[in-house]
Amino acid sequence: KIFTTVVIAYLLFASCSSSKNKALRVPKDASTVIRLNGASITSKANWNDLIRADWYRRARQMNTDSFDKQLMEHPEQSGIELKSDFIYFTHKRDFTTYSVFEGNLKSASDFEKLLKEKNPGKKVEDAGPFHYMLVGNSDLVSWTKSKFVYIEGQQLMGQSPSVPLDSLTAYAKSIYDLEMQNSIES
Repeated sequence: KIFTTVVIAYLLFASCSSSKNKALRVPKDASTVIRLNGASITSKANWNDLIRADWYRRARQMNTDSFDKQLMEHPEQSGIELKSDFIYFTHKRDFTTYSVFEGNLKSASDFEKLLKEKNPGKKVEDAGPFHYMLVGNSDLVSWTKSKFVYIEGQQLMGQSPSVPLDSLTAYAKSIYDLEMQNSIES
């Protein structure tokens, strides 16, 4: 829910940008790709103005989760660098479609704290170059000191639409390890 809310808020105020962000990479064969210029958005839309808007008040009234409400009122406490670029993309690999939302972090410890508070009982795992938390059947949030990657996987064939944890972590690793020549920026 948190990432969906952030994506929707940024999409409503997104502006186009031709800037390249080397830290955020997208595979060449990704289908849908949306780049959000956080610096441009935050320079044009004051967060206090956003939370006073009618659409925001209505959305807040419909949301009963006090944690989500607190996060929307104080997004700077998330550990996410709101003035950097964000990327959303979808990517089909074999019989799985991955929806990915990635961005930069200003505080990995604040981000981890946020995840632990939002997902009590869920365990933070160490995958070597990154940490991760399985937050749903096929939803994985991973992060390094400087970047986060949220992945939702969906099987296109088989009995269950769930994607196994090892497939999600392998896909996360492929995003962190993606080289420029294999990205859309090459």
